[in-house]
Amino acid sequence: ILEFGADKVSINSPALANPQLITDLADKFGVQCIVVGIDSYYDKETGKYQVYQFTGDEERTKATQWETRDWVQEVQKRGAGEIVLNMMNQDG
Repeated sequence: ILEFGADKVSINSPALANPQLITDLADKFGVQCIVVGIDSYYDKETGKYQVYQFTGDEERTKATQWETRDWVQEVQKRGAGEIVLNMMNQDG
């Protein structure tokens, strides 16, 4: 998509499955092109913000091992130029 003229590409679940993808894309196309979407849910019982994946499919949506703050730091370290943070508790 970037090779055909798009300015940016956004990834979410693929980055969770393979964090190296963020680095590889940033190295090839530049950090300004790489946007990582993060779907976060506040768990009132634990008091933590948890990253979820596959949120476009209710049957597949699930929590990951990542707490939101840790995942934000990881994607920044790996070269994400932008982060789109979605608070699932406030969706819809």
